[in-house]
Amino acid sequence: MKLLATLLCALSCSGVYASKADAPSEPFRLVTSYSTAPPSSSVVGSATSVVADCIFNNLGVSYELTQLPWLRAHMQLVTGRADGILPMINQPQLEEVAKRSAPFGLEKWYWFSKSDTPITTLVRDKSLAIATLRGSNHALWLARNGYINVMEVESTSQLSRLLDLGRVDAVFFELQWALDAYGEQFGTSGSIKFHFERYAALGLYVAEESLKRFPDFMRRFNREIEKCSPEWVALSDVEVELIKTTIFEPVRVTLGSSSVLKGALQAASSQPASEVLVDLDDRWRAELKSGDYNLIKQVVESPLSLILRQEVELQRGSISELIVTDRFGANVAVSQPTSDYWQGDEIKFRSVVNSGYKTYFGPMQYDASTQKFQTQISAPILDEAGVFIGLLVMGVDVERALEKL
Repeated sequence: MKLLATLLCALSCSGVYASKADAPSEPFRLVTSYSTAPPSSSVVGSATSVVADCIFNNLGVSYELTQLPWLRAHMQLVTGRADGILPMINQPQLEEVAKRSAPFGLEKWYWFSKSDTPITTLVRDKSLAIATLRGSNHALWLARNGYINVMEVESTSQLSRLLDLGRVDAVFFELQWALDAYGEQFGTSGSIKFHFERYAALGLYVAEESLKRFPDFMRRFNREIEKCSPEWVALSDVEVELIKTTIFEPVRVTLGSSSVLKGALQAASSQPASEVLVDLDDRWRAELKSGDYNLIKQVVESPLSLILRQEVELQRGSISELIVTDRFGANVAVSQPTSDYWQGDEIKFRSVVNSGYKTYFGPMQYDASTQKFQTQISAPILDEAGVFIGLLVMGVDVERALEKL
């Protein structure tokens, strides 16, 4: 994978970074089960490699990187011959001997097949003939989840060759690989069927014994992630279109025809004074803090808010929240209490208004506390004359949404 190989090359090819007083004095010994040789074609974007390069440059850490089969790489970490292993998904067998960093990269895992069998049925067969990349996180996940007929190959070009020749029933790998390998053949009307499995957040595992020698390393590493990568996760055009057409648009159409929504927005059509908005926003925040809901209760218990909650429940986890604001950005209805009352100063509101009332699809964000990837979509609500009267905001749990498609 180009992203991964570039990441690894950034670590192994750049040499020793400029030293800093607080950097470890010894080279950091890293191992990986991925090939360190940059491949000829792209599988994923270059975001993770840029982040990793930025982090290690900022830390001023020197390192040594060795490519080994997964079991040997694991043993090197366990026996103290390596300080860290990367880039890794959550691995329970490592938790007793190592600590994992915050995520600094992402893999998007999909199933691909040319079989006539519905792919959602096909991929639940544990004896399915599957191809994936040797030593990859995908291969580890397949083994952990009981798939017994897995062919691990050395290069991504072999994946498409095996699938085209019918040597395997499915490939388990990255979305971008299929886009690159099959071009126009790929898609819902093409010969390649696909099914989303999960997002996999990638981190660096550092041995507990190594952290005793470099006690401040993990804190500094995690701090640099935020500096180097405020938005390191991006949805592909295919994923954006799928979420828009199958999740967002049906809900938007349903709510747009609601007389309750139209009535609520008509009642909120008068422009409040700026000081009134500030006061309401302050009250809302104070009530959230104290737990004594008055203003919040009025909004949350409104008939339109009840409809929003019903829509959220119907989606069974794909939608995390729904908000309707008036044309000034003030809350009219919410499926659950929001962090503030006025949304008019936030990008989800300003982007719609400033773009001539076009739908806004926000960047995907990783919530470390819930380990979920979420995004927000906002769209204008127009009256019969095409006049902007409010805003619909949807929070989407991206993994839950895509796994249903």
